[in-house]
Amino acid sequence: MSTRPIQFDTPPGKLVVIMPTWVGDVVMATPLLRTFRRRFPESHITLLLQRYLADLVDGGTWMDQCVYLPAKKPRDQARRAQRDLVRQLRSQSIDLAMLLPNSFRSAFLAWRIGARRRVGYNRDGRRLLLTDPLPVPNRVRGRYHPMPLVEYYANLAQALGCEHPGDHLELFTSERCDAAVNALLKRHNLDHRPRVVICPGAKFGASKCWPPDRFGAVADRLVERYGATIVISPGPGEEPLARAIAGAMRHPGVVLENPCLTLGELKSLIRGADLLLG
Repeated sequence: MSTRPIQFDTPPGKLVVIMPTWVGDVVMATPLLRTFRRRFPESHITLLLQRYLADLVDGGTWMDQCVYLPAKKPRDQARRAQRDLVRQLRSQSIDLAMLLPNSFRSAFLAWRIGARRRVGYNRDGRRLLLTDPLPVPNRVRGRYHPMPLVEYYANLAQALGCEHPGDHLELFTSERCDAAVNALLKRHNLDHRPRVVICPGAKFGASKCWPPDRFGAVADRLVERYGATIVISPGPGEEPLARAIAGAMRHPGVVLENPCLTLGELKSLIRGADLLLG
């Protein structure tokens, strides 16, 4: 990071990290959260995120609490829920808000909750809402060029005086989810190794997905070459895609649906896998 790290007269007591809204982006933020906790070990750290991400960060050692953004509701209810959230956070006298999203909305929220220092990249016309607007990294001739998200977040961490967080991604599982997944695997006779987990879906549909027959071909090759057990785990709404992959395979593969795994259970499934294909 070329800019001088932000200075604090005293360590901030209460911190809020406004988290991304996508599962993959939250996972990419875990190195930042880890080094942020090391930088401010005595501070009270709150993660502000969507409720559906709760299972994803469950068990993490980076935060003291999670606060959830209001779910989509009719307009009057949504406004009331937003006011309640702002009131809750303002009452905590937040010293520092770190913004991982690039949106104007996240900066406006950090301003509304009364955070004394508001740190984020100078993007989306939000400069005046930030007390410490940071220059956008990897600009060439005035335009931002995409870079690995882990590095993008690392620059943000270093601006706050953190050491470079590295690229080791980290999630935690619970005993409850581990036990539930182990029981499910035994019930489907899937406790043989090596175990390959396929998570084929992606937000915004087919434009980001590999074709089912390609997944099926790779899965068959793994069965034939290594004797692999194939487990296909779709998210809600991705069941037809998972069934198409199983239907394209010459060898048996099991689709875990009805119901699909929760994010907490999916973490446990992946933790016990020898290989993940996504």
